[in-house]
Order: sequence, then structure tokens, then C-alpha cells
Amino acid sequence: GPTTSSKIEIEGSIPTLSKAGVKIHLGKGALSMSTVKVLAENNALFAITPPVSALFADKIEEQRVAAFSEEGMEALYELKVKGLPAIIAIAHGKSMFTEQA
Repeated sequence: GPTTSSKIEIEGSIPTLSKAGVKIHLGKGALSMSTVKVLAENNALFAITPPVSALFADKIEEQRVAAFSEEGMEALYELKVKGLPAIIAIAHGKSMFTEQA
């Protein structure tokens, strides 16, 4: 999408979505350690993709607006994808964006 993951309105939605059952969140940048903790608590993960979303269009098999349709391209979409290249950046309480002891 057009915004970075760490914007408060984007990152702020991750705990609620994780608690509601969303297991994979896609984004483009670092998240706070409090969000990393929430992801771990809900057995969810965060994958980063290059900021070239248009290249992934052929990987989408199905899509639907799940919520906030009035937001247009920033609405919440449910996607079924195949072969989407991504790097798992946050999982099991660890983040590739921070040093781990």
C-alpha cells in the first residue's frame, strides 16, 4: 500500500486485528517492540514486501474488501495469494529490525 507500517493508524490496528485472528500482516517497515510482543502473544507474524505492490498483482487469486471500504485503496482487504515473495520480519517475539540479545 501507499503508507508505511509504522504510521500510528496502521500499526495501531495490528493488535486488534491479531487478537481477532489475523495471522499474517504485510507491510514495508519496522514496528515497535510493543507490537512485536502483541504479534507473539497472538501467534501472528509480520512479513515485509518491497514497495512495488503492482508487481504482486498476478499473485492474487482472490480478493475482497473486508472492512473500511470508504478508505478506497487503504481499505482492509482479505487476499488469497499464491507465490507471493515476502520476508518474515517479525515472528515469535523477535524482529529483524532490532538487535536481539
